[in-house]
Amino acid sequence: MDIETVIENLKDILSCELGEKKIYDKDVAHALGISKESLSHHKRKKTIPYEPIVYFCAKRQISINWVLFNQFPKSLEEHTEPFVAIKYLKNLHASAGGGAVVDRFYCTTLYLAKSSLKPFFKTTLPLNRLQALHVKGDSMEPTFYDDDLVLVYKEEDYEYKGDVFIIEDSFGLMLKRLIRSDGGLEIHSDNPNYKPIFLNQYEVETIKVHGRVLGQMLNPLSPN
Repeated sequence: MDIETVIENLKDILSCELGEKKIYDKDVAHALGISKESLSHHKRKKTIPYEPIVYFCAKRQISINWVLFNQFPKSLEEHTEPFVAIKYLKNLHASAGGGAVVDRFYCTTLYLAKSSLKPFFKTTLPLNRLQALHVKGDSMEPTFYDDDLVLVYKEEDYEYKGDVFIIEDSFGLMLKRLIRSDGGLEIHSDNPNYKPIFLNQYEVETIKVHGRVLGQMLNPLSPN
């Protein structure tokens, strides 16, 4: 695997899109979303711009093996690894300490292989109910750490039996473990240095549940 071979494979893919037009390095750079100078730098250093290539392949639903391992596509309509796009709240953090207040956040798209989502679900993937955001703070350690990227599932109804949720109160967003108790709700942190909080039935109505946390995303693809 070398940069020259990778560029030629990218040109083959682009030629399927652009027809008979001759494909140049500048066209490859444009398709990858990088400058001509950046691509030339990779060629000189014999390095591969993996992140732009991952996004290039995910956007076209093409296996990255075709590009990196000289496996040429027969057609851009063939998909060896289906990808899905989910909402990514890029600079919005759910605090694992106190509430995290964010006035503005940048919503973009995160591309994931469907196979990476299967461990989270027993049945069909409800992809339109998924979103991802980061953790801030240490109160949920060792389950979740500061800056972890977590996958969140928005359900119609929730059973509060100890799962982790993204909740919002007047102070902002929090990532906490919720347990129904005595007509109210217990808010727990996994870090024993943080004491649980009990909300009575009236206080429960003041919080909003944004979704259940399915787990940490270990190897997400590059966001748009």
